[in-house]
Amino acid sequence: MPRIEKTIRKRFDSLDDLLRGIAAVGELTPRTSDKVVSYGERMSSQMMAAAFSQHGLNGAHVDARHCIITDDHFGKAVPQEAAIEAKLTELVLPLVEAGQTPVMGGFIGSNKDGITTTLGRGGSDFTAALVGGGLHAGAIEIWTDVDGIYDHRPAHLSGRAAGEDDQL
Repeated sequence: MPRIEKTIRKRFDSLDDLLRGIAAVGELTPRTSDKVVSYGERMSSQMMAAAFSQHGLNGAHVDARHCIITDDHFGKAVPQEAAIEAKLTELVLPLVEAGQTPVMGGFIGSNKDGITTTLGRGGSDFTAALVGGGLHAGAIEIWTDVDGIYDHRPAHLSGRAAGEDDQL
């Protein structure tokens, strides 16, 4: 089994344990909600880093929780820019200087105690801006996503425009 598959299986097992605990207690706190919703970004960034490496892009996964330091306002945490810049300089800049391609999930971080937090709506774009600023990048690019998930490619719509009925 490839290493990334083992890693993802462990993440799903951990998420399953967490969700069972929530179900047993019958309560979902903002802190626990942040932990639950962080799993998608954490797993997808690991998969992307592995895919980058597999295609010769020298991908290196960076857990955003180690770089994006926030306050304790779960669900809409406020980034601590000086701490973020220091962590990016320590953890990400050496990867870039070594010719690696850092891959990090967006919208998640952690407080000073290492507890998972989220930045709220628009947090992924915000993360990109924080990383670009923290690394003193000359520019950042944010590619806007589409409204929803479509059930087929727009080129296969036989000349008609995509409408709301095409969304899943």
